[in-house]
Amino acid sequence: MQALPHLEDLSLARSFTVLGVQVKCIQLHVFCDTSSSGYGACAYVRVAYDGCVKCSLVIGKSRVAP
Repeated sequence: MQALPHLEDLSLARSFTVLGVQVKCIQLHVFCDTSSSGYGACAYVRVAYDGCVKCSLVIGKSRVAP
């Protein structure tokens, strides 16, 4: 619990590119849901290259109605 105030200093790298390889496919996937009490949404980028697939979170949002 002592580290909780430092949570706002946390940063995560969001790498959307794959350097030095032949990219075969780039897709943006968006998921969302809503109700009368709020909503949630997130977007991921999916990159296919050399028989591998890498997914990265682009953005996520949520809101609860007052």
